[in-house]
Amino acid sequence: MTFGRTDLLEMGVRVQILKISPKIVLTTRSQDVCHQMKAQKSIEVECLESEDAWTLFRKEVGEEILNSHPDIPMLAKVVAEECRGLPLALVTLGRAMAAEKDPSNWDKGNTRSTQISS
Repeated sequence: MTFGRTDLLEMGVRVQILKISPKIVLTTRSQDVCHQMKAQKSIEVECLESEDAWTLFRKEVGEEILNSHPDIPMLAKVVAEECRGLPLALVTLGRAMAAEKDPSNWDKGNTRSTQISS
């Protein structure tokens, strides 16, 4: 995670003047970062609605895990809601929880989701 202005050369991105110029995708929650980095194009992505967020999270976790214990579906919904519709958070946590059949680990997932989405 990087805060503040980033020098692409320091990151190892070689910006060369060629017929084909490199493309860099920058993701951020702040339009200011796009302006500071002099982004040529900015695309604002909205957060997902609750039902779409749940569908994405469920897809990443997998039905096998969701059905592995009666408490997991409820806990999974709480984790998904804590992601506040942020696709990256939903995918990241969904994949992290995709092997968790123990409901006690889903409470830890809830804590992680709060940290990621804030």
